Order: sequence, then C-alpha cells, then structure tokens
Amino acid sequence: MVGGSVFRLPPDLRDEFRRGASAEDASLGIVIEQHDKKLFIAPSLTGTNPQWKKTASTADVTLIDGTFWSDQELITTGRSSKTSREMGHLPLSGPDGLLDQYPKDAAGRKILIHINNTNPILDEDSAEHRSVLEAGFEIAYDGMKFEL
Repeated sequence: MVGGSVFRLPPDLRDEFRRGASAEDASLGIVIEQHDKKLFIAPSLTGTNPQWKKTASTADVTLIDGTFWSDQELITTGRSSKTSREMGHLPLSGPDGLLDQYPKDAAGRKILIHINNTNPILDEDSAEHRSVLEAGFEIAYDGMKFEL
C-alpha cells in the first residue's frame, strides 16, 4: 500500500526496487527538448501520477503506452491472470483509461507505442482500431518516422 492505494510494478523488477518504490515509480516517461520542440516518450504509464497529462498537453509529439486495450485483456485472452494495471499499464479503454484521460487540449501528435499482440487495435478492421483513430491517436508501426 502506498498513499492509501494499491499499485503494481512490472513483475520483472528486482525485489529491492519493489520494496522501496512508490506508485509513480511504476511509470516511465522521458522528455527530449531541442529548438523549442518537445518529444514525450512514455512506454509504461500507470495513470496514477497526473504529471503525464501536463507533459502530454505541451509536447509536439507524444509516444505513449498503448500496451493494452482493456484492463482485463490478458485474463479474457487466457494469457495471464493479471490485469493491465497490475502489470503497470493504463488500459486504453474504460472510464479511467488513456483515451478518456488524455488531455483534450493537447495539440501535438499522439502515437500509441509498446502495443501488446493481444491488443485489438492492431486489427485494422476492429472497432477498437477505429476508436483510437477517431480519438486522434496514431498507431505506431515498425519503421515509423516522424519529424519535430
């Protein structure tokens, strides 16, 4: 328990780190700034620390955690008994998911990265794929390039 709420860190972290970690430690975000341009990279996002929203709203390009569509994805596909949040990833869907939480005033490009092979957004014919595109997100692909 940290700050009155339960959180989970990715299972591959060392026990020493886990014992002293806070909920914010389960997220990973990097900001690169040069010549008035900002790139925000967040491949692992728990959603427990609201700071990511401020950073995403001011970035020219945001590469953000799109690992799982739903919190129960790995359970429903029979791949794991853990939820996405228990694995340290904010799901895309749901009332507290990334699509709902992402800052509406963010003007920069927003690109989903670190997408698990169980995520239905990878199926270009799926409703989930259409949902992320309609929300203004791009889905990263191997060899993708962008300019700042």
